[in-house]
Amino acid sequence: MVIHDLNKEECFQVLARARLARLACSYENQPYIVPVYLAYHSFSFGGDACFYGFTTAGQKVEWMRANPLVCVEVDEFNSDVEWVSVIASGRYEELFDTPEQDAGRFPDRAAASHGSRAAPETGGSESERNLAHRLLLQAHPMWLDPAAATRALSDPTSPFIPIFYKIQINQVTG
Repeated sequence: MVIHDLNKEECFQVLARARLARLACSYENQPYIVPVYLAYHSFSFGGDACFYGFTTAGQKVEWMRANPLVCVEVDEFNSDVEWVSVIASGRYEELFDTPEQDAGRFPDRAAASHGSRAAPETGGSESERNLAHRLLLQAHPMWLDPAAATRALSDPTSPFIPIFYKIQINQVTG
């Protein structure tokens, strides 16, 4: 078995292929890790990269609201001697329907910087929440947060209110 470090480009290639990942967060020095489905997105070649995800209210959302510093781990496993693992460190950010909702929830943020971004695929402007919805649900309609699915099965009367979020990737290692 040969073990070597991946360069940054190789790490981003692994992240781009991933669907299932492990999201780690912490609160009051207690770590917590859960499986999640995420969609990788890069806004420009060599530019900002992030993951988009969606879930429902629960422990991970509460913890990430309190401490937005998170990491995501992705594996590709071919055999006991042929595998790769990448860890992306980043920052959690909820995506709202409108910039006004964003400003109301997080008044210290500049709403204009989170309301919309140029969508390279269309050349237009699209809210990040709509981009996340398109990347996650329209491209992969069977995606569902594992914790949300468990909650829905255990209590079908509870409302399913999706929370779309972004993890801005700051650093990768692999």
